[in-house]
Amino acid sequence: MSRLGIELRQRGQAHRIVNRSTRKNWDFFRGHRNRVMDLLAAESRLQGRVAILGAGNCNDLDLRQLAAECGELHLFDLDREAMEQALLRQGIPEGSNIRLRDDLDLSGLGGPDADTAKVAAKDFELVVSTCVVSQLLETVSRLHPPGSRRDRTMLRVRDAHVRLLTDLIAPGGTGVVVTDMAEAVADPGAAEPNEAAPSREPELMERFFLGLGPKGLEDALRAVPHVAESLRGCEAG
Repeated sequence: MSRLGIELRQRGQAHRIVNRSTRKNWDFFRGHRNRVMDLLAAESRLQGRVAILGAGNCNDLDLRQLAAECGELHLFDLDREAMEQALLRQGIPEGSNIRLRDDLDLSGLGGPDADTAKVAAKDFELVVSTCVVSQLLETVSRLHPPGSRRDRTMLRVRDAHVRLLTDLIAPGGTGVVVTDMAEAVADPGAAEPNEAAPSREPELMERFFLGLGPKGLEDALRAVPHVAESLRGCEAG
């Protein structure tokens, strides 16, 4: 595992603290949860094996609905307790078709012999990343001082996570990235960052939320072999 991958995992305790602080936010997430569930309900691949990356408290997921519609539902997050508590809060009985998985490095930086092999690459008809990209990038921003090196590292983590997602998709399957995004118009009164964004993401908005603007995400996905021809683009909601 790379040094950065180890650093990201060492942030696990902070991730668990955040999960505990948002555990009771089910009602607050209602609008977002409904949007995510509508998006997934439209996917024909939902009836197969489904992987959710960054499940956490599952405040953005109706687990009963998902479990009823898919063949197997695999929830991935390093915080297993958060997922266990989510099942209890949503009244999911033991012996359901939901599997809790804390055996995957969601940063995608574990290296060729790491976690992806354990979860069986290309094993899921539908793989969904649920707002975990922004959490990974926030971790990088806390680990590194502002500057071009940090910016490159953030883009590297974003791209690695996108590759991880596509590596888990079975032939003919579908991948969905749900994430926070920058606004199209930045606040004119906001201070400019010290370092400009890399040239492939020159827009001002992407320098305020590096790597998560529509163009940057689309570029990252198009860089993955065999993805560009089937990419459906971004949808705001």
